[in-house]
Amino acid sequence: MKKIAFLGNTLWSMYNFRRHVICAIKAAGYDVVIFAPADTEYELAFQNLGIKCHVISMSRKSCNPLHDLWLYMKVLWCLHHERIDLLFCYTIKPNIWGGLAAATLHIPFIAFVCGLGHSMIRNGYLFRIIKYLYTFSFRFAYEVWFINSDDRQIMEEHKIIRHEKSRLLKGEGIDCSRFSCSASCSERFVFLLSARMLWEKGIAEFVKAAGILKERYPDIRCQLLGFVDSGNPSGIPRETLELWSKDGCVEYLGSVSDVVPFVEAADCIVLPSYYREGIPFSLLEGAAAGKPLIAAQSPGCTEVVLENVTGFLCKPRDAEDLAEKMEKLLLLPLPERRKLGMLGRKLVEETFSINKIIPQYLQVISVVFSDQKQV
Repeated sequence: MKKIAFLGNTLWSMYNFRRHVICAIKAAGYDVVIFAPADTEYELAFQNLGIKCHVISMSRKSCNPLHDLWLYMKVLWCLHHERIDLLFCYTIKPNIWGGLAAATLHIPFIAFVCGLGHSMIRNGYLFRIIKYLYTFSFRFAYEVWFINSDDRQIMEEHKIIRHEKSRLLKGEGIDCSRFSCSASCSERFVFLLSARMLWEKGIAEFVKAAGILKERYPDIRCQLLGFVDSGNPSGIPRETLELWSKDGCVEYLGSVSDVVPFVEAADCIVLPSYYREGIPFSLLEGAAAGKPLIAAQSPGCTEVVLENVTGFLCKPRDAEDLAEKMEKLLLLPLPERRKLGMLGRKLVEETFSINKIIPQYLQVISVVFSDQKQV
């Protein structure tokens, strides 16, 4: 039986974004193992699905070359010990050091660029280092996968990857059946921002826009939902979130294992992100639930938020413009808001559904192992 490994920087993301793909690959007859940093909750969740996890420590914010060398050596050992036949890597460090470890052992690997992230927003020394390492690692990749055309174009323009070696997927796949598309039952209009609590997700702009809007419409509710990502250099401190909640402009709901009830209870999903998103999962969830969307005009966001079709786009880093778009949606008659939401649901079903993504994984896996037989 062929053995396939998935390497990521958190078990949380592996479970929430990729478990359907991982389970489908296991159901197709392959042995599957996950490599990621320790997380007891999600290790148990994968164990209940019959999938083994290997703990690999990984510092996402460290630039210490010794830490990265250790990550390379650890992945190298795990790949050899587990006798892996194919590796899927997600996010920057797994793509670089996991890819190089696989190349060292002549194991085919596929790098998945989930978004360029905060390190490539700033065109500084860190960008130049990552560019060099990406270019070196991707020389050995079987394929490099992207989930928006902007990221693919940037990588090609910087000569990090050749076009013929890249593949464009529409997101990581969302299970639309989880969402009922029911209308909100709340008597007060609810704007929900669901994301990791990072500055680049436009959290501060949302808080400021909420303050502007609540002066005119004091009954509206503006909610933040998501975990405090202390391992990320752009993470917002919990104390700041609690202070905002105390001020009354927004409600910080913390993190939850199931976002569905919160998304379905909202009237609008907001994400004013200027982060280098792949395709934001929270917007896909909002669209799958039939909710109108508001997002910044940023790469990834514009794949889901089609102006005046599934929602409205605002200027990045502009709280006043965001408040205008929120007010515009708030004042729309209910039938028009429902129409935006239903068109979003249709878009997700036709383009971003997990049923569209799984066959692409299985097809590539089949080709990889077929190529190995011919060598």
